[in-house]
Amino acid sequence: ADELESGVRSVTSSAMEKLANIGSVMDALSPLRTLSRGYALPRDPRGKILRRVKNIPNGTRFSLTMTDGSVACESLGEETPD
Repeated sequence: ADELESGVRSVTSSAMEKLANIGSVMDALSPLRTLSRGYALPRDPRGKILRRVKNIPNGTRFSLTMTDGSVACESLGEETPD
């Protein structure tokens, strides 16, 4: 019985450690975690993520998701470097 209990504890401990590691990785990759670091996520009216400036031409309406909610936006066009 002692050997069985020891084996169960060992397997459980190993599984818990693996689960904790997976949880850490998932947290690091979480979109919410990314937003909490100050990033924002632009989306078109259908909810599609806008990844490129060319996808948001002048006059395009989109939403900007931030860590505490979303805001409605309209593009004024691409900025040019000074």
